[in-house]
Amino acid sequence: MKGSKQLLVVLFVLLAPIGQAIAMVRGECVNCHTMHNSQNGSVVGIRPDSAFSPKDADNFTVVNLLNNTCIGCHSSSSGETIVSLGQTRIPIVLNLSAPAKPLAGGNFFWVETSGDGYGHNVRVKDGVLSKAPGGDTAFGTVPNGCSFGGCHASLASIRYDSSPELNPIIGNGCVGCHDPAHHADDERNLLAGGAKYVDEEGGGYRFLNKAGKKFKNIPPHSPPAVAGIEDPDWEQNPSATRHNEYQDSDKPWAPLAYGAFSNMSVQGISDFCGGCHNTYHSWPLGGLPNGGYGNPWLRHPASIVLPASGEYDEYRTYDPTVPVARADAATLQGLGGASATVTPGSDKVMCLSCHRAHGSPFPDMLRWDYSGMLAGTPQGASAGNGCFKCHTQKDD
Repeated sequence: MKGSKQLLVVLFVLLAPIGQAIAMVRGECVNCHTMHNSQNGSVVGIRPDSAFSPKDADNFTVVNLLNNTCIGCHSSSSGETIVSLGQTRIPIVLNLSAPAKPLAGGNFFWVETSGDGYGHNVRVKDGVLSKAPGGDTAFGTVPNGCSFGGCHASLASIRYDSSPELNPIIGNGCVGCHDPAHHADDERNLLAGGAKYVDEEGGGYRFLNKAGKKFKNIPPHSPPAVAGIEDPDWEQNPSATRHNEYQDSDKPWAPLAYGAFSNMSVQGISDFCGGCHNTYHSWPLGGLPNGGYGNPWLRHPASIVLPASGEYDEYRTYDPTVPVARADAATLQGLGGASATVTPGSDKVMCLSCHRAHGSPFPDMLRWDYSGMLAGTPQGASAGNGCFKCHTQKDD
């Protein structure tokens, strides 16, 4: 997302927010679509030969008669993070002013203002890193080398070469993670109390769907969409009883196992992140590749169960600043909605327990100031927060 501020100014002039919202979008069709892409003799919105290069990942939005891009719809020059156009509510993930109440994924504002280390770069390559951190382990010979210069190397690396069936234009930028399905029926799986359990039928939790399906469904891209329960306000005002619920997998997904594993029903958020950050993910069960052979502690494990003993057993009340994932679909759906209860021995530590997906005020997209995590200081500002929400005895 990092890029010149001049470019962003141009974007906001050309692409003032025009309403797209969550799945099962509501509102006037004109909020998102234009029938002839013309008004008073002028082109409406964008077209391939105007604001963007034809190879730009955001350019997929010129299809389907859309009148804007991902950034154009989900950005704002103010600090507001939810904008309404009639019945259409738009979550804002890029603000030009400091966001007043950042949503669950954080905000790309900090990538723009603080630098590469504060969020995902989805439009301009990182100034230091040539590939996604943790994306440096080879699992075998695969099309385009995956993270080795291929699609998983950077969300800003647009695949566009001589093999359109394996390398379509679409695949990076915002659509490297999201596959928009604004008209998908996300109300098929209403739980007790009306909460929405969103899976592939509803377009995927936050549209975290198989971006790889654009790649003709070759086996590494076969897992289904991420599943979860969405907070109606995208965690603009989260609490122990009002927050997103994340599903993680109780089975490791081996992305290059072209046989039996390729169609496993894995809908976990950590599995999804592990597509690019593979060495930061705990396949299988905390071992390879997370820490190498037999050593799960080279890197902090992800997608593992929070231990039900010792200090970890004290984390019992859900804190949205340190979220946990539920182990499987049955557990998550059984909650009926956002739950204030954390269950060590069942609930899981996930990538999003520590990081925000878009960006944050803290380095490495962390949810808190890691340099401020002070062990042995029970009266300090970090007491009971951040790392110490799980490691409850380390700040005694």
